[in-house]
Amino acid sequence: KLAAKEREFGSKLAAKDKEYGGKINELGGKLNEMGGRLKDTEGLLAKAKAEADARRSIAKEIREGFKKAGVQADINDQTGEVVINFGDVYFDNDSAKLKDQMKEVLKKAMPVYSRSLLGNQKVADKIASVEIIGFASPTYQGKYVDPTKMSGQNKKAIDYNLDLSYNRARAIFQYVFDENRIQFEHQKDLLPLIKVTGRSFLAEKL
Repeated sequence: KLAAKEREFGSKLAAKDKEYGGKINELGGKLNEMGGRLKDTEGLLAKAKAEADARRSIAKEIREGFKKAGVQADINDQTGEVVINFGDVYFDNDSAKLKDQMKEVLKKAMPVYSRSLLGNQKVADKIASVEIIGFASPTYQGKYVDPTKMSGQNKKAIDYNLDLSYNRARAIFQYVFDENRIQFEHQKDLLPLIKVTGRSFLAEKL
């Protein structure tokens, strides 16, 4: 009887060892999986940091280049957005025609901007697109409109100003990439990256 109980106990112990061994292996697999996910997360964080550092570096280069060229602009280090300040000279009301002073600013700004983006191949490879955005004030037929309302005259104002802001962005695009009017380094490389957008007065702090 004693021998039989020992065998039974041994069988139960072996079964438990097998069960625990399986759980340990399962736990090890989960730990390995978690380790893999952690490495993936670390890789994504490193990539995000590298991209953020690249944006800051480009923004700094553009800022310094604009300063030397006498171009005023607001540059966002986080997003890379560049808003050129044309001083007292912008589009006339209800117009998308570039003024001569605006053209002179673009002639100074574009060589710096293009060289900063595309002059370094490692940086250039990270550039997916460059967007030219047009804006328009929340007015229609000489009157202020409420951009939060979508009925009546307000809807007409939104539609009108979307078209106007797009035409303004397109006017800049057409001038910047007309080699008969302006030429700069990387002009042809920059062209296929361009998006032209009219934002009107939407998504802006008024």
